[in-house]
Amino acid sequence: MAPRVLIIEPEVSGGGNLASWLKRHGCHIQEAYDRIDAERVLREQDMDVLVAVLDDCGPDSLGFLRKLREISHDAAFILLTRPQNIRLSMEGMKLGALDAMPLPVDMDLLLTRIVNASSHRKDPSASDPAALATSAAAPFDPLTGSWRRLD
Repeated sequence: MAPRVLIIEPEVSGGGNLASWLKRHGCHIQEAYDRIDAERVLREQDMDVLVAVLDDCGPDSLGFLRKLREISHDAAFILLTRPQNIRLSMEGMKLGALDAMPLPVDMDLLLTRIVNASSHRKDPSASDPAALATSAAAPFDPLTGSWRRLD
């Protein structure tokens, strides 16, 4: 089954491109442009993955992330942030985000992470032990430029 993805990006200019690209690659996409939209979608639909551009979610981005986690506690969160906001990514990971990726985002890598997050949500035993060992060894992957949550 195709991953159900909610893209939360207040700046509409980039979200449409991301949504279109992911749709063309088989994802079922919902978009939210503000907090009210995001909360409404999560209350009405079960989503596998939330992709949020935290930089654009306002001064209380982490509070917003906490609220979304309360509504959809079992969805995987992937955060997108600009390099100068790496601290925001790290704080988001502490709140339970599965992954954080820098902007501009590598679309192929994002799609891979969405598919993996979706399949792990549906089947937690689908985890690759070698991949888990690698990600647990170092929270920052210099090859991809992203941070991984340590469990």
